[in-house]
Amino acid sequence: MLLLVDADSIFWKAALGATRDFDGQKIEDLEAAVKSFEGRLGSILDSSPTKDYVLCYSGGRSFRVQIDPTYKAHRPKPPEFIGHVKNAVIKRWGGLMFPGLEGDDLVGMHHEPFALSADNSTLVYSEDKDLKQLAGNYLDVNHGVRFRTPDEAMRFFYMQVLIGDAADGYPGCPGIGPKKAEILLGTATRFQFWDIVCMTYERLGFTEEDAIKQAHLAWILKWNNGGPYHFIPPKRMSNKLDWSKLR
Repeated sequence: MLLLVDADSIFWKAALGATRDFDGQKIEDLEAAVKSFEGRLGSILDSSPTKDYVLCYSGGRSFRVQIDPTYKAHRPKPPEFIGHVKNAVIKRWGGLMFPGLEGDDLVGMHHEPFALSADNSTLVYSEDKDLKQLAGNYLDVNHGVRFRTPDEAMRFFYMQVLIGDAADGYPGCPGIGPKKAEILLGTATRFQFWDIVCMTYERLGFTEEDAIKQAHLAWILKWNNGGPYHFIPPKRMSNKLDWSKLR
């Protein structure tokens, strides 16, 4: 079993925790940041059933900016110190990084949700909610290993397509918040979700292409045996929705 760690938030927290203001000056302690990262990683490994792990890091500007230039554009430029901490932890602990891909994309591309045996299965650790769209085994440092079903994973993804993500800077379908999205998806299965999403966009004056764009922004690249990693719109099945539930 291999533990795939989305390392971005870990080194960010380590770096921010090693930064303080003193007498009007910002003090940045690289050694303290690296030590903090080591402690955080150690806590994760202590709760993991496997000590074999790979750290996954974002590699610069996300490819999603090519889909929508406003993606994460509201975020300030990371302090230079963040880059120093990242370089230091990669030098010491290694890991995966690829230009244009985010750390959670690398986790998704290497995570096999339905491995044939425990020996070659993968386990995901992330502090980022976006990786909830991956089916399979997750490590929760407080509750151990849990399994996320395909329906749970895809429901989370299509919720994001409907409501967007303010943290990442994509809007979803204007007028649809979490409560309405929950009602729309209701008790549907993952095979019905795309129809529901498209009909919601169209009812509110948008198009399936608008939904596809938001889906590409929300989609974490995923392991696919012999196929593409990116989002592929499912074939629509022309289900009907009871819009009275939204009144």
